[in-house]
Amino acid sequence: MSARIVGTWRLISFQGRNANGDCRPALGENAQGLLVYTADGHMIAILSEAGRRPFNSRDVRGGTPEEALAAVNSYVSYSGRYEVDGDIVTHHVELSLFPNWVGEDQTRRLRITEDKLILNTPAFSVSGSEWTFELIWERVS
Repeated sequence: MSARIVGTWRLISFQGRNANGDCRPALGENAQGLLVYTADGHMIAILSEAGRRPFNSRDVRGGTPEEALAAVNSYVSYSGRYEVDGDIVTHHVELSLFPNWVGEDQTRRLRITEDKLILNTPAFSVSGSEWTFELIWERVS
């Protein structure tokens, strides 16, 4: 399975479900993302809401607190090494927008069907509720 996930994948669906069974798109209806797995065991995941508002300032650190909060709440990224064991991929997080993930492992159940990679997360705490997520990726290369 490890060799089959090597490559670049584009996000086509990112859905969340809470304990009550409520389902909603994570990062909006048109979430965007890239996921890269290299043959030497590195990975990077980048996910974003579509149409994020730019800061009023051109300074990369010049946004207002409100602009900065909106930017953080509409973007997820992390990278590190990965391992595949059966139908589980483990991301050993080395860098992350969410600092709590650094040094931790993120596991995902994986399946591959034709040119799609489907990842399911364990439960995450999001705004005080537990959510699981399904991410469907399409092979780019």
